[in-house]
Amino acid sequence: MELALNLGIYESVLVLMDTMDQDVKISCNSLGSMLAEVTSGSEMTFLRTNAENYGRTFWLGGSDRASEGVWVWTTSGQGFTVTDWHTRTTHEPNNQDGNENCLTIHKELDFEWNDDKCSNVYRFICEKPLVYS
Repeated sequence: MELALNLGIYESVLVLMDTMDQDVKISCNSLGSMLAEVTSGSEMTFLRTNAENYGRTFWLGGSDRASEGVWVWTTSGQGFTVTDWHTRTTHEPNNQDGNENCLTIHKELDFEWNDDKCSNVYRFICEKPLVYS
């Protein structure tokens, strides 16, 4: 199912598939897209609202695998400029058990951002350029 958000540059696509880690990037690439990289407050609100509507945890395209605590978007390599880390019940990102390096919008954490184990299985959000016909 695709849900469009026109931010002038990108359309965000919710992909209702369960897969994990590298397969997520491959699945997004097969759709002509990439794992979502949140670059504005309006995009963050759109993705969070839709994650809430589906009642699921979703992967986004962020990671701190290369350097713990330094979060970047895995496709573009850009650092985060907008964040929505959960801080109400736990202070995220917390790298729990020393093994949380991938970014989710997490249903158990008010649909705010969480660093999670990259091997966990969640649905994911892809983003692709707008196509005008």
